[in-house]
Amino acid sequence: MIILPKLFPWFDILAYQELFSMVFALQKINADQHLLPNYTLGFEIYDSCFNEFVSLEGTLQLLTGDQTLIPNYCCKKYPPLAVIIGPRESSLSIPVARILGLYKFPQDWFDDNDEDIQKLQDKKCEAFRSLQKDTTSIFKKAAYNSIKSKVQAKLREMQDSWLSRKADEIQKYAYSNNSTCFYDALKTIYGPQSSETSPLLSANGSTLLTDKKAILERWAEYFNNVLNWPSSINTLVIDLMPQVAINTSLENRQRNQRLRKQLSFSLIISHASGISILSDKHQFPSFVRTAPSLAQQPMGLAQLVMHYQWEWVGLLATGNDYGLEGSQQLKEELIKSGFCVAFYEILPLQLTTSKITSLVHTIKDSSATVIVIYAFQEQLIPLMEEITQQHITGKIWIASASGIISAAFTVKTIWKAFHGTVGLAAVSNNIPGFKDFLYTIHPDKFPNDIFMTAFWETAFQCKWADNKTAQSINLGIIDNLRYCTGQEKLQTLEQSIYPVSDFRFPYNMYNTVYAVAHALQTLLADRYKEGSFFNVTHKDISTFQPQQVLYYLRKVRFNAFDGEDVFFDEYGDAIFQLDIVNWQLSANGSKKVVTVGQYKPYSQLGHQFYVNTSAILWSGGYSEFKFRVLQVVYLSATGQKEVPKSVCSETCHPGYRKVVQQGQPACCFDCIPCSEGEISNTSGICKRCPEDYWPNTEKDFCITKYVEFLSYEDPLGTSLAVIAVVFSLMPVGVLCIFIKHHDTPVVKANNREISYFLLISNLFCLLTALIFIGPPKNETCIFRQPAFGIFFSICVSAVLAKTVTIVIVFNATKPGSQLKNLVGSKTSFYTIFCCFVFQFIICIVWISVSPPFSETNKKLPEKTVIQCNEGSVFMFYCMLGYLGILAIVSLLIAFLARNLPDSFNETKFITFSMIVFVSVWLTFVPAYISSKGKYMVAVEIFAILSSSIGLLLCIFLPKCYIILIRPDMNTREYIVRQKNTVNKV
Repeated sequence: MIILPKLFPWFDILAYQELFSMVFALQKINADQHLLPNYTLGFEIYDSCFNEFVSLEGTLQLLTGDQTLIPNYCCKKYPPLAVIIGPRESSLSIPVARILGLYKFPQDWFDDNDEDIQKLQDKKCEAFRSLQKDTTSIFKKAAYNSIKSKVQAKLREMQDSWLSRKADEIQKYAYSNNSTCFYDALKTIYGPQSSETSPLLSANGSTLLTDKKAILERWAEYFNNVLNWPSSINTLVIDLMPQVAINTSLENRQRNQRLRKQLSFSLIISHASGISILSDKHQFPSFVRTAPSLAQQPMGLAQLVMHYQWEWVGLLATGNDYGLEGSQQLKEELIKSGFCVAFYEILPLQLTTSKITSLVHTIKDSSATVIVIYAFQEQLIPLMEEITQQHITGKIWIASASGIISAAFTVKTIWKAFHGTVGLAAVSNNIPGFKDFLYTIHPDKFPNDIFMTAFWETAFQCKWADNKTAQSINLGIIDNLRYCTGQEKLQTLEQSIYPVSDFRFPYNMYNTVYAVAHALQTLLADRYKEGSFFNVTHKDISTFQPQQVLYYLRKVRFNAFDGEDVFFDEYGDAIFQLDIVNWQLSANGSKKVVTVGQYKPYSQLGHQFYVNTSAILWSGGYSEFKFRVLQVVYLSATGQKEVPKSVCSETCHPGYRKVVQQGQPACCFDCIPCSEGEISNTSGICKRCPEDYWPNTEKDFCITKYVEFLSYEDPLGTSLAVIAVVFSLMPVGVLCIFIKHHDTPVVKANNREISYFLLISNLFCLLTALIFIGPPKNETCIFRQPAFGIFFSICVSAVLAKTVTIVIVFNATKPGSQLKNLVGSKTSFYTIFCCFVFQFIICIVWISVSPPFSETNKKLPEKTVIQCNEGSVFMFYCMLGYLGILAIVSLLIAFLARNLPDSFNETKFITFSMIVFVSVWLTFVPAYISSKGKYMVAVEIFAILSSSIGLLLCIFLPKCYIILIRPDMNTREYIVRQKNTVNKV
């Protein structure tokens, strides 16, 4: 068993603990009498140094079995290599997995027990080493090529023999209709199939395309740009080139010229690499992992951001597949959910000072409080050191699983900046006995461990007297360098330096080792079964192939020590969950990582995300408490419990709506008041109230509209009703006066019967105003306008009749006048009847065709108006127009007859009354049109009362004055005396 860890520029204590979790698991397995009894598992360690080249070099050394790299050949037969546990970093696991899964099909045709091929391999290895020592020797090169040809010929013979046997086996399964074994046998030849599409970068290189349609469109764009170029070749030159005869023999497939590599693919299993592309079995057929796939991590981070409504966030992503793919998915998910990205910065793999300065300025100048980090720990250290030096506070860091937990964070200078950080991390579980095992680690116990001295020096901040490791490892030691004695106790170390109670990646490593052990156990149990995958001549465990281990590893399923069910899905990924953790800096200067929630992407909807907000300590103020580490003074963060906000614009107050600022994302907006009839809460979106409701004063909720109509309880309705009733007593009083003095000259003059009729019609005109007051109903709506029109037409017709009577009387006195026959009451009543009938016809037609009706008008602000709909507005104005015609005719006749001799000058009074009447109704029309609700009704009532009272006062007030105040003028003698005076003049 091989592991490829990394070595930071500082020593990674957490990675070292992972190595010991593997050692601890192997010791338990080797001591277990039920798991792989009589077999011992071992390991070999290669340091990847966080470098792809070193990782590939170590991988090839493992496959070659020798320090001298011989591609495609293994010069070491024993002990057999069961599995390679890859690096923690996905960027290093990808090239290693590509090498180990070079072919997409396993090569079972190679038989390790064939003595001839083993001898030929050994001879080739010796010839290759000899050639490497003297590359100019012609004889050594010829010897190497000769043995190489023999090896290739033997390999072709082995492959042909294996394919022939496999074809017979597949044919047998086909004849027996054994479809399961049939397809399993096919898979041994062609390997696993995958229909997934590999992600691509966009044309500008800034976006990682994961959608299949977008990937295909990018390929089409690429080939279109590559192929559709105008040719720069002169075709005339082609004609001048010498022609060579066609060699048709090249079409014949030469069996002996086939090139087959000898390298059989090896199995790689990872305990920490989580990038989603490793799930692609087309590219990585031999890769499995106990670490969670990060395909769901962007969704988990998005849910965390959305849970706290952080609408305005910044994004920092590392410039590799892991950072680009994950950050793009996170960005798309946030934007799709209505959130905004304040800035999106890519961290190059090698951070320069200028780039760090630029990033710090971007972070400092941004109004975003929350910043999501999609990067590795190594890139965060220099960035966070600069942020700490510039005293940038008040930022909330949301970290991905690769950036939240690291031994690199033992650098205490950045603890202040990381205080309050929230992020996702691998699940932490306690491994029974592992804590005590970690405390037993000592240089004397593991004298051959090449990492032990570096670990001891880093953990205890000391230096071995005979060790130069401190020169190459950053211990953070400046002054007071002390030497290691070996008497130091691991129990005295802080949890932040040497954690022994929070095992995240060690837990995955532990399960990784046990998964391999269970796969080997199943492989051993199946080696004697007919048709099993164990295709070897001898049934010894040492003859297994890595593809056989992969076959059983994908089918493995066992219960871990904590009861968790460990197994792999079709993509070689373990079903997982993630912890939500919080970085907390305590008052005594120590830091701890507290689990505050969980993210379970494979759980039922509604049970996937949980976080305990009360357990989170957010980044906040810093107390005056000080502690010293290596002569450096730090401030301890006290933090705050209140959830911070991260918005581009503050939430709009109730009654206001958002208006996006020009050129800015949707989260940056101004607030303006909602339109009339709309409300809003804190969402900034105005919603119109239902038809029967209206916004309150603050416009934050709808209230029921009040119902409006001109009622008797309304002060305006009461006032108008009182005026109508009071003034309706006036024509009654005048009528009583006229009846009492009916024989007097004033009453008898100008046809007293018409005067009586005019007073009665005037009374009804005043009383029609009462029909307009009260709740409008269909019954009242139908009759109130026609009643008003009919009574007023009678009243105006009576005035017209009086005027016409005066004209006829004075013109009838002329000699030979034919008007004498028209003098009398019959002419007056005939005039009234004719004028009234025409108005009556208009009203009957109106009621018959389109009668007025009661309606509820809900379109007005703040109120629901119950009103009468006139039915036909045309008929309504026809009625008013006819009244206007009658009034104007009366006015003209009265005005023309104003100079006729008259003892009481009644034509002048009629003229004044008609002027008042016409003025009132001319003013009424615009006022009526511009009014709404009850005020429209009030305007019409006011016009009715004004015109009725104007007629009454202008015509009858002078007569009442004479009858009541000046009775001396109401005598025949006075009239004769007045006539004589006029004649003398």
